[in-house]
This record gives sequence, C-alpha cells and structure tokens, in this order.
Amino acid sequence: MQLLLRHRLLLQLRIRLLLRATLLLRLRLLLRMQALLLRTQALQLRLLLRLRAQASKL
Repeated sequence: MQLLLRHRLLLQLRIRLLLRATLLLRLRLLLRMQALLLRTQALQLRLLLRLRAQASKL
C-alpha cells in the first residue's frame, strides 16, 4: 500500500514537471516569435524612414 502511494506520488510529480517543461518551452517559443516580430517591425520602420527621406529630396 505504501509503495503504491509513493509510486503514484512520483508519477504525479513527473507529470507536473513535464507540464512545466512544456509550458516553459511554449513561453520561449512565444518570446522568440515576439522578438522576430519586433525585429521585422524595426526593419519596416527603418525602410519607411529611408523612403520618406528620399521622397523629401525629390
């Protein structure tokens, strides 16, 4: 009985750790995607500013 209880507790712990690991992975993925989005937005802004500067020269 005691062994079964310990086994079940270990299983629950392992499941909890797995869930936490997947959550962390998802968070890292989301952060990476956000960084990419920010980078592309910065690039677009830079392009826009360059185009505006060129247009004002005309």
